[in-house]
Amino acid sequence: MIIFTKRNPNNIPSGEIKKFHSLAYVYKVEEKEVKLRVYQATTLPSHTERYRTVAPGLNKARLGQHPMNPREGQTPYPALNLYTVDGSRILPAVGGKKTSGINIHKPGINDYLGLHRGQAMSMGCLLIRRGTEDRLYNHFLSNFGVIIRREGSYWPADIRTLSRIHRRGYAEYSYPLEALKEAKGWRKYAEEGY
Repeated sequence: MIIFTKRNPNNIPSGEIKKFHSLAYVYKVEEKEVKLRVYQATTLPSHTERYRTVAPGLNKARLGQHPMNPREGQTPYPALNLYTVDGSRILPAVGGKKTSGINIHKPGINDYLGLHRGQAMSMGCLLIRRGTEDRLYNHFLSNFGVIIRREGSYWPADIRTLSRIHRRGYAEYSYPLEALKEAKGWRKYAEEGY
């Protein structure tokens, strides 16, 4: 299960996005232990006025590629493809709208998130810091849940965690399964693998 949280939920910038503003918490239950990895991420498109932003909520994802249907000359690369819980590729967007073709993938070269010569790095996709995406994909060989939140946060949220994430793009933790009870009801999703 992945939970995306925005660091400052009340401040969704308008215009071009140039820095990571979210954390992606990846929970995986193994026997009596919860493995947790935290990654730098963004849940906003390259330009918030030109492209739609996926609405908060529960979605499913599958290991696939981006783009799913490449144009001629385009080389696809591994990504996590997002679906609604019912299996649709048309997802709810902020403002009661809809968006489609949303994936979780790496940003542009040097972690570029914005527009490059008019070309968007994200037309609504969720981006994970470059160089950490393979670690993320290796967690998931089947369907799993993706929760997008723009308020609150999840443990661990201390200074050591944030500095580790800033330097490497991710941080790793292990907790006893019972510790997940403190995660405000997400335990059942983690135990079911979604």
